[in-house]
Amino acid sequence: NPSPATQQADSRAMANEIVTSLKPKQHWEAEATWRLEGVSWVRDKAKGEAVASPALMSLGGTDLGLKFYPGGNDAASAEAGYMSVFVKVLKSCAQDMRRMVFSIDLVSPRTDLPSIRRSRQMPLSLKGRLLRADDDPDGSSEVGYSRLIAKSALQQFIKDDELTIKLAATVWCVDQLDAVHKGCKVSLPADSGLSPIGDDMLRLLESKEHSDIRLRPVGGTGSEALHAHRLVLSSRSPVFKQMFFGSSGMKEAAPESEVEMPDVDAEIAKIFLHALYTDQIQEEAWNDDELLCHLFAALHKYQVKVLLGRIENRIVEMMSEENAAERMMMADLLDIPGLRKAALDFMTGSPTRLAAVQATEGFQRLIEQRPKMLAEVLAKTLPPAPKRQRSQSADKLPENLDGLRMIDLKKLLSDRGLPTTGLKGVLIQRLRAHS
Repeated sequence: NPSPATQQADSRAMANEIVTSLKPKQHWEAEATWRLEGVSWVRDKAKGEAVASPALMSLGGTDLGLKFYPGGNDAASAEAGYMSVFVKVLKSCAQDMRRMVFSIDLVSPRTDLPSIRRSRQMPLSLKGRLLRADDDPDGSSEVGYSRLIAKSALQQFIKDDELTIKLAATVWCVDQLDAVHKGCKVSLPADSGLSPIGDDMLRLLESKEHSDIRLRPVGGTGSEALHAHRLVLSSRSPVFKQMFFGSSGMKEAAPESEVEMPDVDAEIAKIFLHALYTDQIQEEAWNDDELLCHLFAALHKYQVKVLLGRIENRIVEMMSEENAAERMMMADLLDIPGLRKAALDFMTGSPTRLAAVQATEGFQRLIEQRPKMLAEVLAKTLPPAPKRQRSQSADKLPENLDGLRMIDLKKLLSDRGLPTTGLKGVLIQRLRAHS
């Protein structure tokens, strides 16, 4: 018989009913909706000030809730004008939970406006405490999105001063992860699917063993330089190959040198290296369109073409009214014609969608910084009328030119784009020469 611990009830919110399963299981799933009434009363909260939900779900004894930061959870999100939403562990479980996949949806009150979804996969430490990928076991017990949506775009998700946020989550316990090593077929999150060589390459990167080059992202200090291997980087990127082994004698070719990455921050640099070594995009970036675009720009700069097509398709999949104008400008800056056309087609797909795009901060920046692109949007939405083509009968000259009046001759000349000055004989001669 199952022990009392394995008989722990699993409750899931489904529409207006609660379903309780008493059978033992090794992973738990739940969905819950949190409706905030009177959003206007908290819209001006300062950065770091949160509105917290009660426990929205219990997954194998781990209670989860949400924290809504109307003014952003930190200085960076506040200055950029974004609101933040985080998942919070309110109660730890007795079992060893190892991984959680969650999604946060801003539910649209309009049928013509899609909801905004952000999803992420995160490890869990002992007893359900949430961890970031590079935190220690005493790290933060909440994780989410500092830049879920710009405050200027939030209004379209508010109706009658109410905002609805939906949380969906799945957690796996240690027994299920251990079962993988025993040959059992278990459904696990996507990033556990690295090939054996991918695993080996990742261990090489993380161990720093035999590393011979350091990458310094923007704002980094000596302790934050990232260690890597010249051969690996040059095999993936022709830019790195020229740096390290080219005949031009670049400074990066010298022993103990560093590669400065002034336009890449530390978080993106780590995801960038992970992608170069494993040929995989971490799910944290794959499901976050802002992180994905920064990664795309870095891979484009270093010409890692094998990954660019995959990410370009993903950016198109995640395109929305909120980000379409920004994506079109990015594609124009990087000279990616396929992505540029996809963004233009998305924006002009319908009058309703274009109106939603025009209300975003990104579209205002497009008007200010790329006025020629605005002309393209207008031309796509309201194409110019085609020029009228004259029929062959209209081009044919009357037989009795000598009997026509001067005004009639000048009209014939004007219709053909010819000069209308001169005596009558000159006008007739000009018309006959043109015909």
